[in-house]
Amino acid sequence: MKRNKPLHHGLLLLLSAILLASCGVPALHRSKALQTLATEGQYGRVHAWDKEKVSHDIPVVMSKEAPVIISDFHSGLGARGGTRSQRHQGLDIYAQSGTPILAATDGVVLEAVVESCWGPTILIDHRQDASGNRLLALYGHLGTMLVVSGEQVERGQQIAEMGPPLPKCGAGMEHLHFQLARKARGPDKGKAWGWVFFVKDGRHSLNPHRFWANGPGRVTCFREGEVYPEGTLTYPVMCLPLPESRLQARVTYE
Repeated sequence: MKRNKPLHHGLLLLLSAILLASCGVPALHRSKALQTLATEGQYGRVHAWDKEKVSHDIPVVMSKEAPVIISDFHSGLGARGGTRSQRHQGLDIYAQSGTPILAATDGVVLEAVVESCWGPTILIDHRQDASGNRLLALYGHLGTMLVVSGEQVERGQQIAEMGPPLPKCGAGMEHLHFQLARKARGPDKGKAWGWVFFVKDGRHSLNPHRFWANGPGRVTCFREGEVYPEGTLTYPVMCLPLPESRLQARVTYE
């Protein structure tokens, strides 16, 4: 019996494509990833590893002073550009170790613990979003934590420092993992780890870009003295100071 050569060849190509897709894109070495960020910019943008297309439906406008997002919401690529096993459920924000991590709005600390995989992690109940629904935030892969469970926090308050590169769940790259949820897990942890240790609805996380104080997609740096709408968020990593020219323009306008 003769084989249908074009069909046979097509099947081989299809199987090869499936195999390559399952292997995914390997992560860059940390030094190469850092070099890429230094060259292309560490502020004011969402970095697209391997020219990845936008992974959600909200156009993002970054403040020029905001530290770079290195893995966006629902991205298929991780903090160093390697293929993820599932879509990203938060934002990964890069800044140097020791950079202040800020509360995105007022709230109460539900947990501040060193989780087995995520490392130092803080879960804050930010009470309600602008629609009146409960809003929780996970701040993961931290360095030194500066708050404890039960503590009340205010928007812009430093709650931690950016951590060092974590070799396990932190992808070997210093960054903040910022993730939003509705349902806290509570004390019954079982064998849970990662986001499952903290929240019940992590597979259906909320897109942080919906909640910025300046409007959906408009990443909003926290500035001391500014007044922000209730139920909205400001950037959870400290931004660069405003350039003197912009500060002068604001003073003149006010």
